[in-house]
Amino acid sequence: MDNLTLKLVVTPALIGAATLAGRRWGQSIGGWLVGLPLTTGPVAFFIALDQGEPFAAVAALGSIAGAAAEAAFCVAYGGLALRAGWPLALLAGSIAFAAVGVALQG
Repeated sequence: MDNLTLKLVVTPALIGAATLAGRRWGQSIGGWLVGLPLTTGPVAFFIALDQGEPFAAVAALGSIAGAAAEAAFCVAYGGLALRAGWPLALLAGSIAFAAVGVALQG
């Protein structure tokens, strides 16, 4: 099986399996499974196959930085959404995302 076929099969199969598990065992289990790196994990693997391990290591660090920035967005948005309304929460979350993203670029 070549890399393209593997790329087209593995990630959708993992997402599909997580979806089916969520339907079978409930939203809580589905949420935990979807929270796993079911898309970034295979992508990092394919990058390592195509570009080499050093490049994949840098790409994995970028993925982790992106996840941290996303978490900052969620915390800021969640902290303000009920008290200040969604527009201010969206602005605060976006600023938090950008700040953490820029801080982790180095």
